[in-house]
Amino acid sequence: AHHREVIARLAEGLADYNPVVVTGETSSEDRIEAVDAFQTGEASVYIGNITASGTAVTLTRASELLFIEASYVPGDNAQAADRIYRIGQTRPCRVRFLSLASSVDEIVVGVIRNKVAMHKELFG
Repeated sequence: AHHREVIARLAEGLADYNPVVVTGETSSEDRIEAVDAFQTGEASVYIGNITASGTAVTLTRASELLFIEASYVPGDNAQAADRIYRIGQTRPCRVRFLSLASSVDEIVVGVIRNKVAMHKELFG
């Protein structure tokens, strides 16, 4: 997710699963602790801002990734998905994009799909 309010509501709604939250405001030390808590099973859900959690994070305990607010940049989404597709991953992974019908997010997901298709067509 991108927006603080969305992240806060996700954390509130998923409180029963002991989520960890990482945003741009999270210190480096707290990010490391959040990843460790998730990887060891202390936390069942990892909620991360795509910018703060999109690189240099290993989340192989997860095999499911749900984008609540995707980036317009397919490479950002691919980098974020690579957090679960890492060396050490032993399970098949699934990445999904959540969008509501007739919403801005639905348009964003459509733009992302078109960009990815165009990239594949041009570069193979």
